[in-house]
Amino acid sequence: MKDDTNHEWTVAIEAIASAIRRSETALAKFLPGTSQHTLLTRRIQALGTAGSMISIEAGDSRPVRRSDDDLRNAAAPLTSLLHKSEQARTKLAAGTWQAAMLDRQIAAIRTVLPLLTKALDQRNGGSG
Repeated sequence: MKDDTNHEWTVAIEAIASAIRRSETALAKFLPGTSQHTLLTRRIQALGTAGSMISIEAGDSRPVRRSDDDLRNAAAPLTSLLHKSEQARTKLAAGTWQAAMLDRQIAAIRTVLPLLTKALDQRNGGSG
């Protein structure tokens, strides 16, 4: 069971890292100050926070700790990316590399959103 969980964390971390790389590539195409640049900058920050949260859960001995603001600010871009990814996924045929990539990305974001909530609850003295 532990090997299955470790594999799931590894797949999630890889999916987040892939999304960051794709977002960074797209970011280079937009001028600072444009709405697209701002959106991608926030998405990259949120994905970085997501990667940190997954690494912490996976037991990484050197995780990057994020501030409360990072955790709060990550939720909206990740929720938006999840929604857009789910919509895009419905338009793709099963078995394509794009569908597989989105399936991994969707699973990773669905994994990290409750972790964000849990971390904020714990930092704010909640029972979560």
